[in-house]
Amino acid sequence: MPCKTKKDAFLSNQDNKQQFTNLLSGKFKASNYTVIHAPDDADLIIVQTAVSISEERHVVVIGEDTDLLVLLCYHALLHNKNVYFKSEPKQSVQKIRIWDTKKTKKHLGEAICWLLPFIHAFSGCNTSRVFGLGKGAILKKVKSSAYLQDQARLFLKKSSKAQVVKAGEEF
Repeated sequence: MPCKTKKDAFLSNQDNKQQFTNLLSGKFKASNYTVIHAPDDADLIIVQTAVSISEERHVVVIGEDTDLLVLLCYHALLHNKNVYFKSEPKQSVQKIRIWDTKKTKKHLGEAICWLLPFIHAFSGCNTSRVFGLGKGAILKKVKSSAYLQDQARLFLKKSSKAQVVKAGEEF
């Protein structure tokens, strides 16, 4: 039966969303596709799956979310096949971008890629950010400053609360 309601309204109902997900999953499975259900945010599972597949063949990840690109640069392995990230253009922007995560990782360097989750979070991944500083500006500052890299590393390794607070203030 055709659905005569708008997609957003239909999917805002959790029962509708789950039934649609189950229907779609069943269709994919019937066509011999692998289906993985994420209990929460799917970004990490998408990236881990892509990196795993890249051990044997090239992979393209399509999405709107910068989180995927950040996680791909963090997790991708240089000795694997290429993992590409293709951004889906938003309605207001018609430019499609394709990122080769190997080239991006080589360009940024593994040390900076290891810091990307912190840089992304600090520059406002999905929430607030430092006023007047965008992602590009913060990335450039971190790339050019060993001191800022040291402060960022404290967030990504086992550190005391006092160390994290001090590093946050310094950063």
